[in-house]
Amino acid sequence: DMDTVPKYYIQDLLIHEAHRHPYIERLCQMYLMKIRYGDRFISPAGSAWRQLLVSAVFPWLQKYRVFRDERRYHARQENKEIDDIKQEENEPFVGVREVRDGVVHAGQSIQNEMMDLGEELASAQSEVANGIRLWGTRGSTRASEQLLRRQ
Repeated sequence: DMDTVPKYYIQDLLIHEAHRHPYIERLCQMYLMKIRYGDRFISPAGSAWRQLLVSAVFPWLQKYRVFRDERRYHARQENKEIDDIKQEENEPFVGVREVRDGVVHAGQSIQNEMMDLGEELASAQSEVANGIRLWGTRGSTRASEQLLRRQ
């Protein structure tokens, strides 16, 4: 390599950047500004403008904001509702349990109706069998009278 200046420049730049701590530097700069300018440095109006700017430029940072207890509670409730909605959307069959329970209930009611019909048919069959036995005795008027009374 004929020209080593760019190489040394990059090495020097990386050495200095690797030992910097931008968060601590920014925090110290804010403290020094607060000491120098007092109440004029950070004000509620400035905080409101900062929040507007951050929410407009960096909307994904909204969930990392620090709230008071009441706002934090409402934010957690909203996040829980959003998570529940997302979970319902991701379920492959939404409402399967309700449909299954409805089908089972309908099946049970149909089964009960069929059992009632079966009992009615069994009792009717026994009545018919009794009637045939009674009619089988020829010339018995008493049997025909009994059968008519039952109907």
